[in-house]
Order: sequence, then structure tokens, then C-alpha cells
Amino acid sequence: MMTWNGLDHARQQSAEALFCALSAERHLNSDELEEATPAIGFAELYRLASQPEQPVTPEMALALAGNPRLEADLKRLIHEQSQCHFPLRAAADSGEETSREMHGFKIRLHPSQAEQAQMYVSIRLAEEKREVPTTLFILKPGHPPIKRHLPLPKDGVIQILEDGESDLVHALKDLDSEIFLSTQGVREEVTVKPVRVVIGTTAGPSEVLQLAPESPEVASVVCLDRTSESLPISQEYAGFVRAPSGVIQKLFGHAAFRMDVSQRIEEGKSWQLGALAAHALLHAQSLAGQGEPVRAVVWLSGEVDTTLRLRPVQNMRRKLEKSRDYLLAQLEAGTPVILSMHPTDRKMLDDAWMKANGMEELIPCLHPVTQVQDLINRLDLEPLPEMPKVAAATVTGKLPRDLKRWLGWLLFLVVVGIGVWTQRDTLRGWLEELFRVSGPVVITQNQAVEPVKSAVEAGPKPAVERPATVSTSAASPENPSAEGGSTPRLNPLQVSGLHLTLNAQIPSGWEVCAVQKSSGTPFARQEILLASEGQFPGVRADNRLCGLVYGLFYPGEAVHLAVGVIPTGGGVPTGAVHWSAVADAPLAAGQAVEIALPVKSWQSADRTHLVMALASTEPLGDLLDTLGRAVADQPDLPAMRAEIERQLQTRAATTVWRVVLHELLRVQ
Repeated sequence: MMTWNGLDHARQQSAEALFCALSAERHLNSDELEEATPAIGFAELYRLASQPEQPVTPEMALALAGNPRLEADLKRLIHEQSQCHFPLRAAADSGEETSREMHGFKIRLHPSQAEQAQMYVSIRLAEEKREVPTTLFILKPGHPPIKRHLPLPKDGVIQILEDGESDLVHALKDLDSEIFLSTQGVREEVTVKPVRVVIGTTAGPSEVLQLAPESPEVASVVCLDRTSESLPISQEYAGFVRAPSGVIQKLFGHAAFRMDVSQRIEEGKSWQLGALAAHALLHAQSLAGQGEPVRAVVWLSGEVDTTLRLRPVQNMRRKLEKSRDYLLAQLEAGTPVILSMHPTDRKMLDDAWMKANGMEELIPCLHPVTQVQDLINRLDLEPLPEMPKVAAATVTGKLPRDLKRWLGWLLFLVVVGIGVWTQRDTLRGWLEELFRVSGPVVITQNQAVEPVKSAVEAGPKPAVERPATVSTSAASPENPSAEGGSTPRLNPLQVSGLHLTLNAQIPSGWEVCAVQKSSGTPFARQEILLASEGQFPGVRADNRLCGLVYGLFYPGEAVHLAVGVIPTGGGVPTGAVHWSAVADAPLAAGQAVEIALPVKSWQSADRTHLVMALASTEPLGDLLDTLGRAVADQPDLPAMRAEIERQLQTRAATTVWRVVLHELLRVQ
């Protein structure tokens, strides 16, 4: 039997001309069509069936709907050039279908996880086929044909994203529809350019140059630029890879890898998101090697837990500043850039800050993600394999003696744990009394202090997690109050002269907080520098943080100073305002007041400290008591700020003030 694809090009042209003449003659002699129905010839049918870019025009759809003979001709042409035909379902079938399979090809519909109103159409190609279909046709008698030009496959799967209510989706679900995968204009499967992974660090961008499996007998390692130098994070990376603690082996089945990066990565866990993305791309054969052309660059920074959810990390602004030139160069070269991080870290990179630091072009590239699968979807990769569940061990027969002993100890510890939990408040009070860690300590310094630094510097920091929001209020010539309008003030003080400091009290050497407190040995201090103007980063209440010292000084002239702290939980006050010592006489220029609050590492929830800083040319008198009572009666933080403003308006001519929020985070 002679087929259309069996003819050479010259014979196809001759046959096409003959068919066009016969089609025109048949149309002229036909009395089946009404005058209003447009006429189309074989040439138009042939172009529709053979050229992927040829659309179904309204005139062609109308002509086909009114002429069963033309529908049959089009179906024969499409069938002749198709690699796979999904026929009508059996008459007994009913309802809708979301999956069809024929001759090794499988078409499946599944909703998008990101947008429930959208639907993915995936076409898995038969393994033994090298020809890749270019066009999807869906035919149903009496309905316009549906035609879709198909993108290139990736790992044997063609995927398109459709609106859930589109004609294509409804037609694929319809059991009365016939589906054809056409190979007209056959192409070989083309390897898609890979993706380059870049890990954001405080020293600059670190590209993943190579990722290769190693023998399971050795530990995983991170090396610098294909040399034998292993980086300090290698031990952490080995734990991140190998089961049972690691996630890489659970996801991809291999227990040891070597990863080479272009820049040193010294510490922390923010490399984990980049490492996991590199492994996912390697699994999909889409990870770019050193110097290889890429289709996109993905810049990542984030910690990953065992459930594949992201956690926020530190120093996001500094990391992005260090990578700015590299990322802008990628955009200038025409390479798409994706920057992914935890939503909390994304808030740090607000649009105003990005524009002020010359990174306005990178704003559309920022994509917050809460779990790794969100990033995998954005990279158009296959969904991650499900994490294996730990099977419970079964014990049969008589329990061994050692197991009985361990079960006995376990039962004892459970009983003790329940008792400790039920009496936790009593035990906390006893511990506070024993080690004397309750109540704030008020300190007044009589020596001048150094000016506050205005930017974060390199060096170790105490468990800084994320910056807190800051609110600044002051009545001064530069910042008149809302009630006072633009009326000039006579106050000689400036709000910019208020300098707030924050120091973490930490134990000396390897002591713990309670032991050092009971011994009377002074704590060591570690300064927490401003993350930005007027903004302190939040700190974690772990066992190395014994207390927080808030300080205030005014270097310009002799003034009355007071700094007060009120702890809040969930925006609601959890205690009275603690004020620094207040003297009748003003402090000399540069002298400071401080208040130290102890930190309990067992706190069960995040806490926010509302810090009030006051400087006045006249004695503060009973203002602090009045202000403390008024603020403590407010239901939430916005109301507290408003009440502070209202109370201090009466002293606007003599007093300047600032209100700062600082987060103390529980240990997770």
C-alpha cells in the first residue's frame, strides 16, 4: 500500500495539485452545502494537517463543522502523519478521563500545585521512539478541530500548562474525542541547556562547578574549584547527604557525593538549598558544569529541614550585595536569573532597599519559596520523589534482656518527663530563685562611650536570626508631630542625637549562664551592630545568650536620659515597663544609661521588646510612671506606639524620643 509519507517530494507536489483540482470540482458539483458555508480545498486541509504553525482559522472551523466529508478527509491526512492515535473509548465508558495510554505513549492531566485553576498536560513519550511529535490534534465529529504545537520534551516528557477550563482540557477529558500525535516536520529530541546553581555567601557568589557520585564507602565532601582542598562545611554536607539524617540519599538513592564550588563556603547552613537544587538538577540531567552554556542561573540561600521546608537565614542583604555585579552581568548577557529564598528573607530585600543599592533590575527575579518543591516547580523539573516513611520495627517472641532494660529506662524517663512538664512553672521559679536570674538590672555608666556603628561588620555574631521592624517617633524641628502640624518647635535637642546600643551578655569560656550568674563573675559582652539605620536584628534565646543590655547616650550636651523596655508576646504586654535609673541632675554629654534584661533559654514563644529611648532638657519626674502605666494598658503594639506619641506631645518642646521593636526568638 502506497502512503503519503512514502512519496518523494515531487510526487507529493503532483498529488497535492491533483487533489486540489478534484476537491474544487467536487465542491462546484456538490449540492450538499449551503451558500453561506465557506469552501476550503485540499491544499488548506494539507497545510493544516502538515504544518505545525498553521492555525485552525474560524472559516476553516465553520467549513469543517458543516461538511462531514471534509472532516473525514482531514482525519485521514492527520492519521497518515501521526505517530500515535488514541481512538474513541468504548461505548460503555462514561464520564471524564484524565489519563490515556496507547503504544507506549501516555497523556495525563494533573492540576498545578501553585495555581489550582490551571492544569498541566504531560505527554510521556514511548521509550523505543526516537521521533518526537510536533503537533497535538483532537477531533470530535461536528466540533472544530483542536490543534496545539508542542514544545520540546525534557527527559522524555512534553509538558504544557493550560487553563483548567480551556477547550483543550475539556477535549482531552471527553471520551468521544480522538487524539493524534503528529510527527509532521519530524525533529530529533534536542538536549535543553542546563541550569547553573549559584550559592549566595557573604564572601560572594559560589557556583556549583561539579557534582559527582562517589563510592558509598567514603564520606561526601565539598571541594574548592576542583582541587583537593576540602571546605569546612564538608562534614555538615556529608550529614546532609547520607541517611538517616540526610535528605539527599532518601530522595535520590545514593549515599556519597563530591561537590565542587567556585568560592569558599566557611560555615552556616544557608548552602543547603543550593546543594539540594543542584542534586535535583543532576538527577534530571540538567545541572550546568563549569563553563557550560546555560538556559538560566538560579541564585539560592536557605536552610532546609528534614521535611524539605525552608528556614530563614542570616545576612541576606550582604549576600545579595556581594553577588550584585555577577547577577547583573548575567542579565546583561541575556541569561534569565532566578533568586529564591524564604519569605522572611525576601522581606529584607524590600524594593526601596534594592533600588537604593543599584539592584532594581533584580526585583522581578526575586521569588520567595516556603518549601523545596516550590523551587523545583519553578525550574520545570519533575516533582521530587516522596520521602520514605520510617517503618516501625516488629519484635517477635521473647524480648531480649538488654531490650527489656532499655524499655524500662525509657518508661522511667517518660514518667519523669511528664512530671517535669506538669510542674514546669514551679521548677522555673525554683531555678530562677536558685541562680538569681530574675528581674532587670539597672546600670548607669559614668564614662563616655563610643559612637554607635552604623553598619554590620564582619566577625562572629550571637545567634542573629532575622531583623526586627523598627518604628521611630520624635517631636523635633525635623520631625513635627501629627497634632502639631508644621509649627516650629523650640526644642534644642535632635532626634538624630539619640544613640541606642545593644549588647548580648554571654558566658566566659564554656560556662553556662546560670552557673556564671551564681558565681558573681561578670558576663562577657558582644555588641550587636545595627543591621541598618535604627534597626537591630532579632536574636535567638539559646543557652549562650544570658541577657540583653540596652543602652542610650546623647553626645551633644548634658541631658536627662531614660531607656525603658516592655516585653510583649503576640503584640500584648507581658509585664510592666522596666526603666533605667533616673537621676535628678542631667548626665554629662556622652554619659550613658543602660538596662540589662536576663534571657531565659526555655522561653516557649517568640517575644518582642518594645524599647523606649527618651532625652530631655528638664527632669523626667513622674513622666516615666505615667508613660509606663499608659503603655501597659494598650491591647497591641500599634496602640502602644500611638499612646507613647500622645503622652509625649505635651513635652515636645523639651523632649525627643524613639521607639524600637526588637525580637527575642524562642529556640526551635
